[in-house]
Parts: sequence; structure tokens; C-alpha cells
Amino acid sequence: MTPTTLIDENLYPDPPTDQSLVTGSMASAPLQPVSPPLPDQHTTYRSLPRSTAGGKVPRYMRRVKRLPSTIPETITDLEIRQCRLLLALHDTAPLRICDQPAGALELCCDFQPTAGLRFVSAQLRLTLETPQGVRIIDLAPRRVESEGVAISVTKTGRFAIKPLGAAGKGELQHTADFKQYTCLVSGSGNSTQEARWEFNEMKQGKQGLGTQHALFLIVSAVGTLRGRIYLSAAVERSGLMGAHDQARRWLRLGALPEVPYLPLEIQVPT
Repeated sequence: MTPTTLIDENLYPDPPTDQSLVTGSMASAPLQPVSPPLPDQHTTYRSLPRSTAGGKVPRYMRRVKRLPSTIPETITDLEIRQCRLLLALHDTAPLRICDQPAGALELCCDFQPTAGLRFVSAQLRLTLETPQGVRIIDLAPRRVESEGVAISVTKTGRFAIKPLGAAGKGELQHTADFKQYTCLVSGSGNSTQEARWEFNEMKQGKQGLGTQHALFLIVSAVGTLRGRIYLSAAVERSGLMGAHDQARRWLRLGALPEVPYLPLEIQVPT
């Protein structure tokens, strides 16, 4: 099928004024706006004048020159609103599980930061509300995969995950291949109405969350599915010390704190 865009929205500060400075593994109190130093600006300490007696000024009192502050520039509300979430429906397939209708869904999620920022964590929640009694039979990934894999749906309505090219028994025709994830991903929500995926930046490299995250669901209904999408995420800007000095802010879906979600509608063929 042709991919269908479900969510393509700018994000909002959550809460509106929340911001912190992270230094190493410690986080300080909320960070106040700071004007970054100019590239050629330095802080100097003047030495005291030499005494009339001809004595030397102690070394620690001589002129000292050091690099500009490493504190990163604060992250503005405008920059937060320029970050986006893109969620697309890539494929759907009807299933029969225990002689009951069901559906398989393949989603693709993108976290798109504005220039100078990177996503470091996110929690994406998909809540199903109708039809009445709908539930999530299985989801994937439940944890990050280290290599490309083939995902197939077994006759019991569960995902089978195998290395590409591996043969399996008792599988249906619906399969999908995806590449290695660029961040840590874990999922939960079996036998409930809410699927939840956690995304966290890899400790090595500090490259953010990356893009094109493949997410899979098996649901116990076909036809029109309605629900809600929630997102809570964090972005960072590095200072001159890179990974040891960052400003961080939190984001959400929805313009109002009281409504931190967007409606969702998916059509599963019968």
C-alpha cells in the first residue's frame, strides 16, 4: 500500500518554561537565559600593579586568560515548536487468529529536531478506543535489534523475528524487513489497549534518536480503528564541551497541556 501520513505536527514545550543545564551526569536547577560569548571573546583577570619596592607580583595575580564559558545557549520556545513528529502508516493486512478477525499494522516514526538540537529520549504511546473491546495482541520491537531482521506473523497472532533470509515454519504471508535501529528501543502493551515505545539515545556517539523507526502491531479488530497518540520527548543542545555540557528541554504533542495528544484513525482492511 502507499504510505499514509497519520501525524505530521510541530511539538510544544512541556512544561512551557522547563529547561535544565546538564553537566556530565548531573543536572542543575532550571537554566536562566544566557547570551553565548562571541567566538573571539575571552574573560581576563587583571594583575595588580607592581609594588614601588620592585617586588614581583605573585604568579596567581598576573593576567590570566581563559576560554569563553562552555554554558550552551538556551533552547527557545520557537526552536521547540520547530521540532516535529512524523508518524506514517506503511502497511496493513487482515488476519484470522483463532477464527477471529484481526489486523497487522506497520508504522514508521520520525523525530525531526530543528537545527542545532537533537532528540535524546522519547516515549510514544498509541491508545486504541474503538471499536469497543479492541486490544493489542502483540507488538514489535520489544527491545532494540542489533541487525536487520524479517518480521512475520505466526498463526497464533504473534510476531516472529528472525535474521534476514532465515526460514520459519507456521508463518503467514505478512512480512516486513527493517534495518538496524539507531537508538535504544523498547516496547510494551500486549493484551492492553495501549502500545508504548521508549526511545533513548545510544551512549556512544551522541547522535540523537535517528529516523525511520519501524513499529509493528497486531490488533484484535478490523475496519476503522480510532484512538489517540501521545508523545513526551527531550531535546538537547551541546555547549563547547560537547557531551559534558548541554541544555535540555522537554516537548509534547498538543497545543494545550490539558490535551497532550492528537486523535488517530486507521483503516484495517477486512
